[in-house]
Amino acid sequence: MQIGGVLRVFLIGTLLSLTSNGCSTPPNPSPTFISPTVTPARTHPAPEVLKTESPPQVPLLTSATATTCSGSEGQIILAKIEHPSLPRALPFRVYLPPCYDEQPDQFYPALYLLHGLLGTDAQWDELGIDEAANAMIERGILPPFLIIMPWQRTGIEIETAVVDVLIPYIDQTYRTRSKPEWRAIGGISRGAGQALQIAFTNADMFSILGLHSPATLNAEGLILQWLLTIPSEQRPDVWLDIGDHDSLLPSAQTLLILFSQNDLEAIVHINPGDHTSDYWRAHIASYLHWYATHWMNASSLEAWKLKRIIDGY
Repeated sequence: MQIGGVLRVFLIGTLLSLTSNGCSTPPNPSPTFISPTVTPARTHPAPEVLKTESPPQVPLLTSATATTCSGSEGQIILAKIEHPSLPRALPFRVYLPPCYDEQPDQFYPALYLLHGLLGTDAQWDELGIDEAANAMIERGILPPFLIIMPWQRTGIEIETAVVDVLIPYIDQTYRTRSKPEWRAIGGISRGAGQALQIAFTNADMFSILGLHSPATLNAEGLILQWLLTIPSEQRPDVWLDIGDHDSLLPSAQTLLILFSQNDLEAIVHINPGDHTSDYWRAHIASYLHWYATHWMNASSLEAWKLKRIIDGY
């Protein structure tokens, strides 16, 4: 099997913590929200990718139309949750799109992004995720949506934190669309593997999965068990990208073979680059565009897919 360019192939990623035990369902008391702060979203240079890889202009969902308010930029909220099922507070960041406060009747899709092994909730922020989202939403390329970035501090089991604590809190606090077709999860490196585990073991919560340079631990058997428990109609749409000089590429290829035998279709990008922040920063706009195309209307999405194939985007 050859891998390159933009291909629809069968794939999967995994995680450094694949052998962790599943979590039991904890009590469901209301979490405590502590010390939110608001910072402007434009805190880092705009990614150069926006100058070279701008996706085509497409109409948006009627319920997620282009920005119409004046002078409102996206913003990032820094906060944390304390909950009995967690050994310590869970810090997280939430990107709110332009005009969120000015359009109180609008509800939004939600994208959950997990950091890599040595990262924190700041990793995606530092890669320029908010600047890219602002630019693309303001230009009408993408519909507005929320981006939630938790920090897996020592002792926090990420599946419990995301599924049992963070998602319920976000849905109660912000105007999100709570059905799985409006919720996506993705991650970098170890975070990609963790996103895979969460999406596969909670298929009724996520319909979109992004694996960015996924870390693997030769746990194909465990991943296969997860996959085989998912009804075919609930399997998520999957994206995987990785650098052609990334040391994790061979393990990603091994997993591609495993999933080719089990009919998991996905989009794969093998790009020039290594397992570095420069690589992920260069593809931020592509990541956002792929996630958000699921929230555009069907005719626009098909037109975008065709143009992407023709243009090699």
